[in-house]
Amino acid sequence: KALKIILTALVIIIVLLLVIALFLPSSVTIEKQQLIKAPQQIVYYQVDNLQNWNNWSPFKAEDMTNSFEGPAYGVGAFRFWESQEMGSGKMSITADEPYSSVTTSVEVYDQGTGTGVWTFEKTDDGIQVNWSYEMLDLGYPVGKLFGLMANGMMGPVFEKGLNQLKDYCEAVPDFANIEE
Repeated sequence: KALKIILTALVIIIVLLLVIALFLPSSVTIEKQQLIKAPQQIVYYQVDNLQNWNNWSPFKAEDMTNSFEGPAYGVGAFRFWESQEMGSGKMSITADEPYSSVTTSVEVYDQGTGTGVWTFEKTDDGIQVNWSYEMLDLGYPVGKLFGLMANGMMGPVFEKGLNQLKDYCEAVPDFANIEE
């Protein structure tokens, strides 16, 4: 009798999750900001040059290998990675506006695709960096249910990346402002 109650409860929970997933959005956006006290061009080129991501990116693993194709920076630059720990995938820059924005397309081969948008706004206090990432085409039901937890899981990772970007950029000497 106890087993029958447990199985019935389990079926009810599964059915509820499947019904809930029907009404969840098929995409989710994660967005974080950081003020960086460094020249705008230094911050911008850390993002626009995919090889520079090795300096600050939160998406690293001991077993990760990277390869790059296309130009060193800007539209058409590609980064490919392989890792047992982090999964494998590719990222490309699909749009950029010097010193103000960079758009990336990201495909994690076993988890889907997304679009990253970076904006860099000069303020009196430094550069306000906004990093947003939209996960697209979340599958039913698991992807949609994961979308409920995406901000809680990935938000801290984005914050870590922005903090590392800040630390790195603020430590880079600004040779343009050195007086002779």
